[in-house]
Amino acid sequence: PRESTELAAVVAELTNALKGLQLTVGEHLGGGAMRELIVTSERRIGYARLLEGDLFCLLVLNRHGNLGKARLLTAETERKIQGAFA
Repeated sequence: PRESTELAAVVAELTNALKGLQLTVGEHLGGGAMRELIVTSERRIGYARLLEGDLFCLLVLNRHGNLGKARLLTAETERKIQGAFA
């Protein structure tokens, strides 16, 4: 399916971008571990929360989406995932 292929391409690109940004923010700028990334465009808001290692949560909202709620829900999900691996 086309949607599946497009989603896989987006995830692959985002994974590469997150790795590069983590290196830049954490090591080159001395900012420590990166936790979140927000990308806004004309019609969408992309929100990524880095969990552990290569694991992250990605949400794509419409431009009027509730970013605060997205951040809250991903924080709750992160706690549940960490509890499952503890």
